[in-house]
Amino acid sequence: NAHSIYRAALKTDDFKIAYDNWQMAYKIAPAADGNRDFHYTDGIKIYKQLYKDETDEAQKKEYAAKIIELYDQAIECYKNEAIKLSCAGQEDCYPNQISYLTGRKGYDMYYELRQPYVVNMAVLEEAIEIGGNNVEYTVITPLGYIAVDQYIAEKIDAEKARQIHKLLNDIAEHNAVNNETYGAYYQQAIDAVNAK
Repeated sequence: NAHSIYRAALKTDDFKIAYDNWQMAYKIAPAADGNRDFHYTDGIKIYKQLYKDETDEAQKKEYAAKIIELYDQAIECYKNEAIKLSCAGQEDCYPNQISYLTGRKGYDMYYELRQPYVVNMAVLEEAIEIGGNNVEYTVITPLGYIAVDQYIAEKIDAEKARQIHKLLNDIAEHNAVNNETYGAYYQQAIDAVNAK
């Protein structure tokens, strides 16, 4: 019941009801029925809204930590093969769900949660290491921007910056040619990186 109530509340952006019922569902069954990651990913949506609405910096840090924890739990669930999703018929399903979730975690760490670049860079690089050319295009811009900023701040050397630049360009080029659905997004992302 809690699962059904919070899922319906999320559809209408009623985050108060969603949060209360999500907490019950998550406590009882973190991995839902074992065949999907809804309780983790929906929890991320709920906590991102709490983070956005919060003005107290200490509380925002707690919410950010919870968002990262939920990403980590979802990723761990896939690593343990506790969740097996079929990509059949899903256009936006990436071949490697761990890479996808890791990339989304890194994206949120950069754009929303404002995490330290050193940690953020490691997460984005991990997404690429796992997914290779299949990494989601959302990884390209934040990793490219971080690499530039870290190079300027002398926290990475020119060789490392060039390595990241080449890697991101190779991924974008591969997808611009081979990915009919998202090729233009890869191109747009790498254009932004190359401009910076």
